[in-house]
Amino acid sequence: MKLPSAARLQRIEYLTATLFTLILVALHLLALVSAGPLWRDEISSLTLATKSTWGDVWRTLVYDPFPALFFTTLRVWHGVFGGSDFALRCLGFVIGLLCLAGVWVGAHWMKRRPPLLALALLGLSPTLIVWGDSLRAYGLAVLCIIIAFAGFWAVLNRPTPLVVFGATAAAVLAAQAIFTNAPLLFACGIAAAIIAVRRGHWKRALLVITIGVVAALTLFPYLGVLRATNDWAEIRKVPLPVSAHLGVLRDALLNGGAASYWLWIALTAIAVFVAILSNLRGLWPETGDMRLYALIAAAIGFGTTIIFFQRLQWPSNIWYYLPMLGLVAIAIDVILDFGALGWGIAGRILIAIVCLLSSITLVVARAQVRASNLDVIAATLEKHAGPNDLIVVYPFVDGITFNRYYHGTTPWVSIPKIGDLSLHRWDLLMQQARQENAIAPVLDQIDTTLRDGHQVWIATTFPLVIPAGPAAPVLPLQDSQPRRIGYFLGGWRDQLMANLRDHAERSGPIAVPLEQSVSRYERSRLVVFSGWKNAAGESR
Repeated sequence: MKLPSAARLQRIEYLTATLFTLILVALHLLALVSAGPLWRDEISSLTLATKSTWGDVWRTLVYDPFPALFFTTLRVWHGVFGGSDFALRCLGFVIGLLCLAGVWVGAHWMKRRPPLLALALLGLSPTLIVWGDSLRAYGLAVLCIIIAFAGFWAVLNRPTPLVVFGATAAAVLAAQAIFTNAPLLFACGIAAAIIAVRRGHWKRALLVITIGVVAALTLFPYLGVLRATNDWAEIRKVPLPVSAHLGVLRDALLNGGAASYWLWIALTAIAVFVAILSNLRGLWPETGDMRLYALIAAAIGFGTTIIFFQRLQWPSNIWYYLPMLGLVAIAIDVILDFGALGWGIAGRILIAIVCLLSSITLVVARAQVRASNLDVIAATLEKHAGPNDLIVVYPFVDGITFNRYYHGTTPWVSIPKIGDLSLHRWDLLMQQARQENAIAPVLDQIDTTLRDGHQVWIATTFPLVIPAGPAAPVLPLQDSQPRRIGYFLGGWRDQLMANLRDHAERSGPIAVPLEQSVSRYERSRLVVFSGWKNAAGESR
């Protein structure tokens, strides 16, 4: 079958890329109207960003260790548009649209064709649509690293003062967006320097390295913040192997469905093959350096990101990999750009359409997922819980969301009891973990409430498993015997459920009136306990 003329294929490509962009805008809009309440991580960001003074913001960074760019953006947005959930979600929506614009701007800066494959791979990823638009730094980090990647390449080819200034600004903003952009900037800088040296442009190699150094220097003020996190970080550390982090990355890709996942894998393999072949055989020589730059940057960026998380020893989540996936998606798009060759344009259009048709149903479903249901649980408790009842929120991190949305008169407490539930206070968790019988005061409150004929309401995102026998004691945290957060949360849950098993006469789940799908990260359930009985062997 004869292909249409090159000129016509180019028009079709632009039209397809434009249509893709409009579809993606609609998906971001769908996520905006579906996300609903803020969840705990977003509330933590909001609390930090809206502290009364900039000094308070800086001092609080230790509890949510990100660079200041996103918090500054959120603070300004909050000051202008207010603090309603929808107004704040509009900031995430705007950042999501800017990510799409950044893909186009990066392609233009690199003097390339429409970024059709990047729009198909990255743009259609529910991980980007949902978590990039959340009230966290990840979407902004994707935007900045995409522009910085293009900026390094632009400096290699047109090192005018304006281009150098723009590339430096993009690199600095990328560094200030999120700490995990640092290895990606390192990757872009090294890749650009290798290409410059390959061309014999030693001064340009020094120039791109200097841009990277300038970006790195802007992170030095955070060294004190990062050191201070050591006071509480130990309890969160889990020495996971590289395979565990790769498994989370796989989940991030599978979020768009199995077909999307295998397209990522296949296109990555093809891109590596094309980049190597084009440089070894001298194919498409006018874009050989660009392909090599993209390949080196993506490869180093991928490797250093995985190493970063492995060395950090924190369990990772799917959204942690968004900046790296953004860089890889752009690199694939660059490598598989064959200019005005008709078969190349036709292939890109076909791949994009396959990606759309194979994933759109799942992407739409993912975009409609609610961030939390704790606001609905809070409203249910405001209506049904009595003033002398007791509400228990487990684990304590759910209390951050509950604290924002609960306005009733019934007293409530978290397990363990944390004095400040306006944001993530891992330092206060450490204090509780160092105590013997840390949740004994909460268990006493529960017993008193039940004994007096009132009800205890448990709101939890964890399964309430009743232990078969007596709950094991939870040994206090000691420097000589470090224990992880799972040990304490699991042990405290066993103590809670053993106490309720021994003393509550009745229990039952409470329906949460919500038909919309809720994110698994904060899909809570509500159970009520009532009546009093003495445990076996207890005197009346």
